[in-house]
Amino acid sequence: MIFIDDIGNLVRRKTLISNIIPSGLIIGIMNILGNIGKLGPDVAGKHLFCNRLAYSESKGSFTEGYIENQNELRNLLYGQAKGRLTRAIAKGYISDDGSISASLNSCEIIACYNAYSYLGREVPLPELIESFEREGTCLGGAFGSTIKSMLRSITRQGFTYRLCKLQGKRSERDINRIKAMAETYACFILMMWNDGSLRGGIHTVCITRTMSGWCLHNPFGEKDTLIDALFSYYNADMKCFIKPIALIGIK
Repeated sequence: MIFIDDIGNLVRRKTLISNIIPSGLIIGIMNILGNIGKLGPDVAGKHLFCNRLAYSESKGSFTEGYIENQNELRNLLYGQAKGRLTRAIAKGYISDDGSISASLNSCEIIACYNAYSYLGREVPLPELIESFEREGTCLGGAFGSTIKSMLRSITRQGFTYRLCKLQGKRSERDINRIKAMAETYACFILMMWNDGSLRGGIHTVCITRTMSGWCLHNPFGEKDTLIDALFSYYNADMKCFIKPIALIGIK
């Protein structure tokens, strides 16, 4: 079936595996993978030293305290590829010692960083990465970070949160829940399927309230409503993220 989306492009609707897998199951699987390939304190400590140097050189490229382009973190490290699977996933982003470039897998950390920045809390990125490496990597960082690690980080910074699991469709139930959260929170973290597909993987962004609507970070985008931010968001390649998994309100 062909339908016209909100920018007038033709998009072919497909039956996606990601539409079948419940969000709760995805979150559970990621949390299980967080127990596999854990990094030792020696790796986190080594990366902290390297990241402090790289961060000081790249911080000037951030936009008003936000990280809008994950690729800018190519010289920072997050995670360690230890086996064939993690090396296959992180292929092209691995250094000689197996360290993974943060430009591949740090979107959850960036989402937390941007949320803290919006809420007035300056948290050094290298130290934030280290805390996730010690307890939040998903399959050694090859799959990014777990929701559990994000919630733990949010609490550690002194904020409260509400986690809302979404079905990925504009169901009346989810729409009402999202509208209720928009009345209570001004800052969110959204985890979603990249381009709505299993192959595209998972991406996580921070969403903040502005004077005119809602702003999405990494990459940057603006929408009139939180509903639009969740269901009609396009990245720099004009690919639509159409499968929300979870929404975290923070204050």
